Amino acid sequence: MKTSTIWTIVIIVVIVIAGVFFFTQGNNSPVTDQSNVTAGTTNGNTSSGATNSGNTSGGNNGTNVPVSTNTVNDYTLHIGDTMTVAGVTAKVVSVAQDSRCPQGVNCIQAGTVKVNVALKGGTYNTTQAFELNKPINFVGYTVTLIAVNPPKVQAQVISPTDYVFTFEVKNS
Repeated sequence: MKTSTIWTIVIIVVIVIAGVFFFTQGNNSPVTDQSNVTAGTTNGNTSSGATNSGNTSGGNNGTNVPVSTNTVNDYTLHIGDTMTVAGVTAKVVSVAQDSRCPQGVNCIQAGTVKVNVALKGGTYNTTQAFELNKPINFVGYTVTLIAVNPPKVQAQVISPTDYVFTFEVKNS
C-alpha cells in the first residue's frame, strides 16, 4: 500500500473520531446559564407536587425553590409535575420506555427507563427523552434521571400515575 493511501486513511479516521467527539461532548443548549433552578407543579396541588431534596434546602412540597450555584439537588417528580431550570420549564409528560428487569427475575440486561419531558421557554419548545443514569447537559446544568419508582414487578403493570422520578440537577 502506498504511503499516501495510508495517510489518507489515517486522516479520515481522525476526522471521524473528532466528529463523534464533537457531537457527543458539545452542550446541546443555546440558552445561557442563569444559575438557578426551581421545582413546582403547574396544577398547584402541593400534596403530590415536585419536591427538592437537595443539599441547600428541604422538600418544597410543590413551591418554587431557587437553588444556589455549585450545588447538587435532587427533584422528585410525577407525571404532570414541572421543574424550572434557568427559565426553561421542564414538565414530565410520559414514560416512553420501561424495560427494567422485574424484581426476582434473572435478566441478561438490567434494562432502562426513558421519560419524555416537555421543555418550554427561552429557545426551547420541544420534548426531550431522559434515560435512566444518562446525564444531559442543559442550560449550564447537568440533569440526570437517577431513580424511578416503584420497582418493576413481574406480571404487574405500573400505572402512569404511580411512577415517581428523581432527577439530579447540578451546575455544570
